[in-house]
Amino acid sequence: MINRLLLLAMLSLSKMAYSAELIISVNFNEAEIFERSANFSPDIVINRQSYSLEDLIQLASTKKVVMIGEHHNQFSHHFVQLSIIKFLHRKNPNLAIAVEWVQRQHQETLDSYMAGNVPFPEFLEAINYNMHWGFDVRNIMPVLEYAKEEGIKIYAMDSPKWLASKIYHEGINSLDPDQVNQLPELIREMSDSQLVELKSIMAVHNVSDEKIERLVLSQRIRDAIMAEQIEKALANGGYDLVIALAGINHVLNHRGVPFALNAGFLNTPDILNVSIQSPGEFDSGRFDTHVTVVFPLMVLKD
Repeated sequence: MINRLLLLAMLSLSKMAYSAELIISVNFNEAEIFERSANFSPDIVINRQSYSLEDLIQLASTKKVVMIGEHHNQFSHHFVQLSIIKFLHRKNPNLAIAVEWVQRQHQETLDSYMAGNVPFPEFLEAINYNMHWGFDVRNIMPVLEYAKEEGIKIYAMDSPKWLASKIYHEGINSLDPDQVNQLPELIREMSDSQLVELKSIMAVHNVSDEKIERLVLSQRIRDAIMAEQIEKALANGGYDLVIALAGINHVLNHRGVPFALNAGFLNTPDILNVSIQSPGEFDSGRFDTHVTVVFPLMVLKD
């Protein structure tokens, strides 16, 4: 039994035509989420065609990396991540998880928590959770607790926050030699069209063109660092599969972490990218990923 409060209930969903208004409102309660997620039955779209969850798990089990994109503040996205992890783990337990919500320099602290040596509040403080991440901690708890219970290794995937901040505020030339050593070994070059798209996304910050350029570079560096962490997990851990959890903009096929992975030893056929959408927003062409999981929103009650 997990002694931490987790999500109580998820409706047992069969295949159905979801309405745009369907929202699952849930309390945060003890461990039944792990039993309820066995009833997970979303709509799966691959190349604009419908598939079953079994099809997705079979496809994912043939890959070296499965990236599952999220909107950080959507609990339903984290629940989908948990459910896919559970199904894949049952099929082949020789896997690891990599997460964006812990910076790579906190790997030892993460390992200590997973081993039961650090209390949860101290763990959050030690990794600067509120400063680095800041989203509702209940979103990450189900994946964290499931991995802890099952002895699944979790890798800290994100770059140090100070690195992106310094590049944004002062430029990459402001880094001293020790800080330069924190950069990834390889940052894959993007095409003009890729850079234009990334700049258009960063333009929502409403800053100068120079700052936009720095934001784009910071994003590319973060993607490359996350790719390095995934590669290290595969190379050093001997895992058949790494499941990487990150924001949707890091998971797109033509840029982001998969694009950075293709600069290393992984090729596109080794990687499966998954996006999550609610029925009300569903558009199989909205995100450039291999797979779209269509699943109702889940809203946590306060």
